[in-house]
Amino acid sequence: MSFTEVKNLRKAGSLEEALALAQSDFNADPENIWNKRSLAWVYFDQLKALNTAEEFDAFEQILASIALLELPQEEDMFWGHICWQIGKMAFALQRDEHNDLSKLDQLFHLIVPLTVHKPSDSYSYLLKSFQKSNKTWSNYAAFVEWWGIENLMPADYQSETMPDGRKSMALAEQVAIAYARKLLEMPDNSARINAFMPFLDQLIQDHPMYQYPPYYKGKLLLAIGDKENVFSAFLPFARKKQGDFWIWDMLSETFPEDDMRRIACLCRALLCRAEPQFLGKVRVKLAEWLIANQQLPEAKTEIDAISSVYQAEGWKLIPEVFAWSKEAWYQSTEALSNNKALYQKYQDTAEEILFGDVPEETVVVDFVNREKDVLYFVGANGKHGGLKYGKRLRKVNIGDLISVRFSENSQTGMYKAYTITKAPVNTTSELRQPFEGMIWIKPDQGFGFVDQVFVEPALIKKFNITNGQIIDGICIPSWNKKQNTIALKAISISTPQS
Repeated sequence: MSFTEVKNLRKAGSLEEALALAQSDFNADPENIWNKRSLAWVYFDQLKALNTAEEFDAFEQILASIALLELPQEEDMFWGHICWQIGKMAFALQRDEHNDLSKLDQLFHLIVPLTVHKPSDSYSYLLKSFQKSNKTWSNYAAFVEWWGIENLMPADYQSETMPDGRKSMALAEQVAIAYARKLLEMPDNSARINAFMPFLDQLIQDHPMYQYPPYYKGKLLLAIGDKENVFSAFLPFARKKQGDFWIWDMLSETFPEDDMRRIACLCRALLCRAEPQFLGKVRVKLAEWLIANQQLPEAKTEIDAISSVYQAEGWKLIPEVFAWSKEAWYQSTEALSNNKALYQKYQDTAEEILFGDVPEETVVVDFVNREKDVLYFVGANGKHGGLKYGKRLRKVNIGDLISVRFSENSQTGMYKAYTITKAPVNTTSELRQPFEGMIWIKPDQGFGFVDQVFVEPALIKKFNITNGQIIDGICIPSWNKKQNTIALKAISISTPQS
């Protein structure tokens, strides 16, 4: 046996001589593990020199020779090096201008019988290399099933920082999404979906920061007809993406056709900002229900909106829309200018669907920064902070009672909200309460107090209040930054008593 001599020849770069010697040893005793190792490492050195798509045929031949050696999985150092080289060739094939996916098929066929060491960093690199063609490669799902998602490493669940500073999606999330997409394209996919679901459930539970797995879980449940569990699976994702029309379109699919919640979701979809070219199918679903419920002006309005877009784009009209446009009711019905009133009618119902299980809290507005569309509030049990309201509220004033569904607790003092609306006019709350008593005005300061209620200089000046007068009004709790506490402050004064 010439293992050491072969190794020295390899290090010296004399691969032809090393191959001849290793092959001779192997032919003499093919079951000897040292002879197998010696020849395998020569093959590896040859493989390492082949890293372009043009060299794939030679790469393929050497890899086939390695497979014939039947080295055991315990040769983890060797198999680790082989995985890196296979991954590099996979990347090279996909970078090639021809991007011949049949060669990716051939490469996959070659590696299936290999007893590679797993899990390992090199095995994850192999997955990453084939992941690049997940959308276009027909054997992607088969590859993932062979690779085994249970072999993902802890690092595969972490996002990577790109050279430009952006963070990429974790490999585990990429694979889960891509594999789910492939399952959705397959006929008779129930068994594979059910096999995949425990992994997806665990992924969602362990990594709630991943945005898209809940969405694909919902899609997969819909695909196998499990509508009962779709809604709860899809809800976390839908809350994050509530501004996208297709979220509401998908939510509508979780309800029966005659369920008003389905209609509310379709209407809410049409309140989202979206290019009109994308809304055709949503409008068709809504128009179908409107026709069935004899809301014909509204139905014609939707049909006309579809027809206008399709005509402008030069698209063939959807068959249902074409058929409706020829019916007598359509010819005799006058369309509305738009259906915005209809959409808004169901807006509260739609938001109740999405956020009904999130408790609504009443808070009082303590201060308003109109330039930034931010209000500062105080709520029950000392809760206080800032909240960006944007266009969701109009004419916000200090002292207004606001109904809020908070999306998360805040560590910084700035909160986010799922929903934010003005509380009904007749709402009563301890956050707004009357006060009455004699005012004490601090000399040379301009402000005063009625017991514990702070009265700012502007109110004192506005009503020409003097020290010792009896006044009454409305007060609210207010956050005092200097004293780091909540105190009462007056927001309105009735006519002072003489």
